[in-house]
Amino acid sequence: MIWFNANLVFLIVTIIAAIGLYVSWIPTLPAEIPIHFDENMVPDDVVSSSEFLWIFIFSQLGALLVFVGLSVGIRYIPVSLVNLPNREYWLTGERRADSLNWLSAMLMLMASSVMWLMIGLFRMSVQFGRGDLQNPGPVLWTMVIMFLAVCAGVIICSLFRFKKPV
Repeated sequence: MIWFNANLVFLIVTIIAAIGLYVSWIPTLPAEIPIHFDENMVPDDVVSSSEFLWIFIFSQLGALLVFVGLSVGIRYIPVSLVNLPNREYWLTGERRADSLNWLSAMLMLMASSVMWLMIGLFRMSVQFGRGDLQNPGPVLWTMVIMFLAVCAGVIICSLFRFKKPV
């Protein structure tokens, strides 16, 4: 339960930070902002700043709803649909509540990770649109690698947490 509470607090802090960062960045938005880049990191699609804001608001809300919805809804999903090593052992009897709390906490952590990735993408696109960032490639790959490291950490921790019982 402590993992769930800690990750819930982290998610709430992330949401507050996202709102604060977006509000502080709004005055500096260029008229047009790239939203898609080709393989050479050349923008191939741009939108107005207002469209850009709506795209990011709705995409972050959507991602947040998916992960938080899964975190809450995992308690109601049939055991057969939960992709977990040794699920028959970990999701039955007295272990069920503890296992589901741990999985919910990891989903909250993933929600925060997705939000931070999207905050970084927002900032990178704005900086590129303003001309402050000439080559977004290194910034993009750094963010993607950090996100994938969190994903790998969650997977590895899950494998250790739900290992085959002795």
